[in-house]
Amino acid sequence: MKKIVFIIYLILIYLIGFAQEPLFEVQNDVGTSIFSVYPDGIRIMGMSMVSDGTGIQMTDADDNNLFIANPDSIRFYLYDTTDESRGGFAIATVGSTSDETGTSLIDLTEDNYFIGHEAGASIESGGLYNQFFGYQSGASTTTGDRNMFIGYKAGYNNTTASNNLFLGNQAGYTNTEGYDNLFMGNSAGYDNLYGDNNIFIGKNSGASNTGNTTSSGGNNNIFIGESSGSLNTLGFNNIYIGQYAGKTSGVNPSNGHHNYRNIFIGDYSGYEGIGNAGNVYLGYCSGRYVSTGVYNTFVGIEAGMGGALGSDPTPSSGNSFFGASAGSRTRNGNYNSFFGQSAGFLNVTGGRHSYFGDSAGRSITDGYGNSFFGAWSGKDKTSGSYNTLIGMKSGENNSTGGNNTFVGYETGYDNTGSSNVFIGYRAGKSAVGSNQLYIDNSDDSTPLIYGDFTTDIVTINDVLKIAPRSSAPSPAEEGMMYYNSSTHKLYVYNGSGWQACW
Repeated sequence: MKKIVFIIYLILIYLIGFAQEPLFEVQNDVGTSIFSVYPDGIRIMGMSMVSDGTGIQMTDADDNNLFIANPDSIRFYLYDTTDESRGGFAIATVGSTSDETGTSLIDLTEDNYFIGHEAGASIESGGLYNQFFGYQSGASTTTGDRNMFIGYKAGYNNTTASNNLFLGNQAGYTNTEGYDNLFMGNSAGYDNLYGDNNIFIGKNSGASNTGNTTSSGGNNNIFIGESSGSLNTLGFNNIYIGQYAGKTSGVNPSNGHHNYRNIFIGDYSGYEGIGNAGNVYLGYCSGRYVSTGVYNTFVGIEAGMGGALGSDPTPSSGNSFFGASAGSRTRNGNYNSFFGQSAGFLNVTGGRHSYFGDSAGRSITDGYGNSFFGAWSGKDKTSGSYNTLIGMKSGENNSTGGNNTFVGYETGYDNTGSSNVFIGYRAGKSAVGSNQLYIDNSDDSTPLIYGDFTTDIVTINDVLKIAPRSSAPSPAEEGMMYYNSSTHKLYVYNGSGWQACW
């Protein structure tokens, strides 16, 4: 019916125009014309609409343009101020008694732009420069300023907060007093109440962030990726980038601490973190199962993952792991430094280890204070403490020994003992036992220098040369010896004087 009335209305415009006397007129109860038809146009309640054959023009009683329609353009002209509740340009459903009781669909004024069923429905005079697009977007906003909400119920509960941009289905839905936030994605920042200065981009990113009015909790976070930081409530100053990065990001039940000042970049990085602080995880699944960890730096795919897939969350702190799978299985191990692919891969509880090189210390699970430098150094060790292995493959098969010092390529390679000192290329490679000294440049059972630390005996293989000197050393101590270049004799000090050996 409405379409038929409108069509008849347009036909009348083109068929008739203005004349001094109306062809047809409708008056109210006091005799005032409210609808008049003239040969060249019509007049409705003081407004005139005429056609010149190419377009339509509507003016008010003062001949001000209200509407112009031409083949190349359509223009609306609005008053700067209005006493009506809907100023500017508005489209609404018809109410029970008048248009004013209907539901707003489009409401464009100098103050605010609202498009959508009940978008900005609660706005008051103090709410300025808002742009709400979508069903009930910003529906509860009263005095908030400079907000842009786009999507179904985006920013629905916002009341007085300002300077927010919410884009997506129910993005920022619960926000009431949070300022300066950017939420983009389905339910991004959904539960945010008071959190300020956050950037959440991705489905459910920061969905549980709430913030509060008494601290910085829930502020200054950047979550980018599906469900990144989705369970964070009061964590602050965090950066999570990647699908499910920092997803659990909740409160530590033992001390009430929230995640703060963490950087997690990579899918599932920092996934289980609760009460974490000062951590940097970079890479897929880096730090995935680490909870309540502080001051860790993990760089590489599965670096410091905190266990195999499906592991329970565990604490670890003060670790630096660089390389794919470096320290991947570390659980409860603290203050370790692993650099290289799979360095310290199977470490579980070991602490204060330093492993540098591809697969260095790969299989050791516990221990304390080991230093391995070189690819595959200590690769197959499973336990042991206070070992220093320097050189590629040094101590590679020394599975459980401790307190060893191996310096050189393949030094102590197959040795399984403890408290050995092997120095030189392949020195002690095949040596058996503990408490031995090997100094050589090959895998030789009779090295240049051999020592037994249990008996304190040193063997020289097979000539010892002492540099000659012209006089005895001073001060002298019992047991000292020297070769005299004048007498050509070897002298030994017996505690009271120098005695010639021949």
